[in-house]
Amino acid sequence: MPFSIVELPAFTVIGLEYIADGQGGSIAELWHTFFQRADALSVPTPPHEWFGLILSPPPAVLRYVAGIKVDEDTATPEGMIRCKVPAQKYLQFSHVGLADNIPDTYDYLYGRILPGRGLEPKKAISFEHYDKRFNGPEDERSIVDIYLPIF
Repeated sequence: MPFSIVELPAFTVIGLEYIADGQGGSIAELWHTFFQRADALSVPTPPHEWFGLILSPPPAVLRYVAGIKVDEDTATPEGMIRCKVPAQKYLQFSHVGLADNIPDTYDYLYGRILPGRGLEPKKAISFEHYDKRFNGPEDERSIVDIYLPIF
């Protein structure tokens, strides 16, 4: 499966946060709630790109943000959070398939691709980039780009 190494500039995302602390909820529910509240963000046009940020991955308590990229001067609506993703180098991989299988793709990347290529993961924000190629969570043709920070 093809992947690439890319360097991206810093960007800012505003969205809703999910913390997997055993109190219930899910990432799917988070996205549903975010889409209901996305109009609270003052952006000039409806977004055509969404970002799922992983602020702290397992084995720590998972912190995940569903949101959109915004300009620096965009106000943060009440109940949402602002995250600055730093400029850095990433391994970029395109996941094709059901959203429920994205965790398996992460396992594949961390367990096989990174070590197999001699790449070292960096403890930093990783993210999922959803654009017009994402047809919905239950469409096997959906494409989501995954970005893992590396040294």
